[in-house]
Amino acid sequence: MIKKITYASAMLLAACISFSVSAAPKTAVNKCPAAMDVDSVEIRDGQQLMILTKAALENYEMAVAKDAKCVSIYRDTYRAKYLPELKKLDASTSEPVVKLKSAPLLAAFENVMQPGLDIKETDSRVNAYYAVANAYLETAMPGKWKVSEDSDEMGGEKTYLYTLESEDVAKLSPPYKQAKATILVMQKEKAGVISDPKIMYYVSEGQLTLPVEGGEIAAKYDDDGISRYDGTICSDDNRAFCPDLAIYQLFAYLDVRSSHKAIIELPFYIDGPYQYHFKTTGLITRRTTPDYLLPKNAGK
Repeated sequence: MIKKITYASAMLLAACISFSVSAAPKTAVNKCPAAMDVDSVEIRDGQQLMILTKAALENYEMAVAKDAKCVSIYRDTYRAKYLPELKKLDASTSEPVVKLKSAPLLAAFENVMQPGLDIKETDSRVNAYYAVANAYLETAMPGKWKVSEDSDEMGGEKTYLYTLESEDVAKLSPPYKQAKATILVMQKEKAGVISDPKIMYYVSEGQLTLPVEGGEIAAKYDDDGISRYDGTICSDDNRAFCPDLAIYQLFAYLDVRSSHKAIIELPFYIDGPYQYHFKTTGLITRRTTPDYLLPKNAGK
């Protein structure tokens, strides 16, 4: 069970919940779907700002798709919160020099929220904002993530892999020597539909151990409290741990994506738990295809 989650993850989860809840048909007595709670969000840095603006524009896109009468509320809310924050990026002194100035970000942000756009055009402009925001992250906050791609030509499917190695190694008892850990994030794409990211943690040597029925691992991100994810050992060689429910997958992914550093504690057989350190800045995954843009019968 999750004991504590990071604040950024809580905000992003609220946005995701808003998508699914708001997708239900609206009656005349219902109010507009809840927008993200932007008033209580404290922007810590450019990485978090990019993540939150992406989530906000997806939330706005949902309004266009499901409840056009509420679009102006979303537009006013997000402009008031994020336009001033985007303008501050040029004057930021806490991050590396940014070759990409804020003007493209501001233009792309405003471009999404032009009145009278249909859902396909809105989606196209949200994707354009993603491209500009990702360019900002790659320039201002380059990370150590390695990205690879694998294609299944027969199945018509692509797999995107994002991997990050630990900064340290665990020294193990014989017959093993030492083990690095890796965070792996994976996405699938088929017929133009991109799946939600899945996350797992694995070690290069040794064996991880949990109770037969499953257990949990602990993690700490930046200066936040400790997060815990239920899961299971998910490889035949006992070297990988996977959060076992969609909710834990979501929290684990959002925690990694919104942080700059992490400590992940993995439990070794015989040697016990080891706390691995990661520099998690700069994870850029592909945008998941929104439910309301999925082809009919997708996934069936």
